[in-house]
Amino acid sequence: MIDTIYSDLLKACKQPGCPACLLEQRAVDAYMKTAFREKENNLIVRNDIRDSLGLCREHTRQMLDLRLNKTISAAVGYHDVLLEVLTQLQRMPLQPKPPRRSWFSRKHLKPVAEFETVVQALSPRLTCPVCRMSGNFTHNVVDILTESLQEEIMQKALASSNGLCLPHLRQAFAQVQDLDTCKVLLSMSVDRFEALRRDLVEEIRQIENRQGGKGSQTEAETWQKVISAIAGEL
Repeated sequence: MIDTIYSDLLKACKQPGCPACLLEQRAVDAYMKTAFREKENNLIVRNDIRDSLGLCREHTRQMLDLRLNKTISAAVGYHDVLLEVLTQLQRMPLQPKPPRRSWFSRKHLKPVAEFETVVQALSPRLTCPVCRMSGNFTHNVVDILTESLQEEIMQKALASSNGLCLPHLRQAFAQVQDLDTCKVLLSMSVDRFEALRRDLVEEIRQIENRQGGKGSQTEAETWQKVISAIAGEL
């Protein structure tokens, strides 16, 4: 697995965008396509979806984009979510009305303990399973990347790429163990973000001088690079 990720990182560095984002997105696509197999009721996936009360918003959107909602695993999994929610709602106890109080005191009443229990019951027991997989995978990617930055081949590959986005750069600095590697990563990052800043300054100048009309192709490309660098690949 380590050799595969290492090789994939070198290839990703030759493509536009954050290499860690590219591998993460590819891994998520592969995981979801495997988990939501057509005509297969995957019990593990079904239980994960139920316990997480469905996928997070981002991965739900991705599931729909991949048309995986048409699979039996997704349909049965989300049926379990609805059944779980209904079960908890039907268990909600009916409490007698509280003593008559002023409008001000009613406004500041806290929910009774039983209602707080229902809130807990309607909260997911697990985080989104795709988020968990993605988080573990990306942790390994960043580990391999930071360890490999001691080698000239990975240094050159990352330096010639669009570099890590801010979230993955932050993660890399959190995981790096070697001071020299930290210095290399820091130097690359300063050069990259300074280049982006200069490009954006030029675009600001063009926007100020432009009177209406559409922006240039260069402006669109600069914005894409800036957004990808700060937020990651969308």
